[in-house]
Amino acid sequence: MASEKELLDQCVPINSLRVSNSSWVIRVLVFGSGIVKEFNNKTNQGTRKIVTLVDEEGTKIHATLFNGYIELWKNYLQQNKICYIINGRINSANPNFQSVHKELEIGFKENMLVEENNSHFSTIGFSNNFISFDEASKCTNGTIFDIVGILVDIKPSMGEGSKKRREIVVDRKTVTLWNDFSEIDGQVLQKLIDEKHVVAACDVRKTTYRGNFSISTTYISSIMINPKFEKAVALQKWHDYKKAKNIDISLLPSIQLKNAREVKIEDIKDDSFDNKEDTYFKFNARIKDIMNKDEPWYSSCKKCYKKVDVINNIAKCHRCGVENVDYQEKYILKLEVFDKKERCYVTLFESTRYLLGCDVTTYIQSISQKKEESKFYRKLVLSREKEFTFLVKIDSKNGGDRDGRRFIAEEIQEVEKIAAIEIDEEIQTETGIKKTKKVEEDINNPIICKKSQN
Repeated sequence: MASEKELLDQCVPINSLRVSNSSWVIRVLVFGSGIVKEFNNKTNQGTRKIVTLVDEEGTKIHATLFNGYIELWKNYLQQNKICYIINGRINSANPNFQSVHKELEIGFKENMLVEENNSHFSTIGFSNNFISFDEASKCTNGTIFDIVGILVDIKPSMGEGSKKRREIVVDRKTVTLWNDFSEIDGQVLQKLIDEKHVVAACDVRKTTYRGNFSISTTYISSIMINPKFEKAVALQKWHDYKKAKNIDISLLPSIQLKNAREVKIEDIKDDSFDNKEDTYFKFNARIKDIMNKDEPWYSSCKKCYKKVDVINNIAKCHRCGVENVDYQEKYILKLEVFDKKERCYVTLFESTRYLLGCDVTTYIQSISQKKEESKFYRKLVLSREKEFTFLVKIDSKNGGDRDGRRFIAEEIQEVEKIAAIEIDEEIQTETGIKKTKKVEEDINNPIICKKSQN
C-alpha cells in the first residue's frame, strides 16, 4: 500500500478523469451515502448503492457499488468521511438517467481500493456551489442547485408509493422530500426539529406551483444535517447569535416580504390593478378591529385540512364524509385594517404566528386558565392601532374578495420592528465582513474537515 504522501502526490481532480483511465487516485468527501436497493433486469439481479462524492475543487461524481462491494466498503463510504479512491472503472454518464456529473461515473471493480483519510480537506469549492433562496427563486423551472438553510418545521408524510412525500420548511421555504427522502431523511429530521439544525440539500430542483416558488428532491439529491462547510458554519453562527438574543428566526421578515412590490389598499382592491408581472404584494395598514380575538383558531381534519365540527370531542369531517376523524387546531385570525384612505379585511391562517409569536397549541394552552394573563393574548389585544406590513398574494386563484375588500395575508410584520431588524442586520453584516477570513481558516474541522494528526 502506498504511503499517504505518495497517494497525495498521485491525486488528480475528478474533472481530469477519462473513460479510458484505469489507474488513478482521487481524494474526496462522501456527502451522499445513498441507500441499498434491489434491482432485476434482463442480464442481472442483485443489490446496488450509489454514493455521491466531491473533490476539493467542488466537482461531484457518482460512484456505483454492486452486491458484495456494498458490504466491503460500507465503513469507508459513509457520509462526511474523507477518503482516497484508487483505480476502478470510469464510465460515461448514462444520458437516460440523472447524474451529478454530466460526463462521468465511477464503477467499483475488483482492483479498486478505498482508504480513509484524516488530513485537512478544503470544502471552499463545495461551499461555493450553494446558492441563497433568493437566488434559487430567480432560477428557471427545472434548474438543479444546492441550497442550505435552517430547518424550522416539518410536516406529516402524505401519499403512498411513488407519490409519498413530506414537506419540510427550511428558512420558511418549503422543500418537498419525495419517496425514500420522505421516509428516511424525513424521520431523522422529525426527531431533530426542536433543535433548528442547519440542513443542506444538494441537487434539488426548482418548481413553481400556482405562482409559488418551491423546491423538490430529485433522484440524485442528498440531504446533509449540520454540515461543516463554510456557508453552513456561517449560517449556524448567525442562528446562534439570534438564539442568544431570544429571536425566533422563523418569525423574522422573509425574503418574499422584502422583495414584494409595495402598494396601497386602494391599489389592490381595484379590479383593474395590474398584477401581470408580480404575484406578491405588501401594504402597510393599522389594525382597527380583531373580529375573533377570543378564539382565533378552528378544528381541522388531519387528512383534508378542512374545518370539522367537534361535538363531545368527536369530530365530523363533511369533506371526507367521515365521523370521528383525527383533527388538530389551526390558526384563523380575522382583522379589519385601514390606512389613510381605505380599509379592508385581512385573514391570517398559519401566518398568525408572526403576530402572536407562537404556534396555535402554545397559544391555546396559554389562555386555558386566565387569558388576560397570557402574554400572547395581551400581544394580540395590544396590536390594535399599531401599523403592520401585510404580505398578500394576488393572482387568478388567490385574489381574495376584492369587492368585499377581503384578503389573505401570508405574513405580517410590525413596521417598527422591521426597521429595527434591518439595522441589526446591517451591524451584523459589518462585523461579519471582518470575521470572514477567520471563519474560512477555522471552519475545516470535523464533521467534514479534520486536521491532520501527523
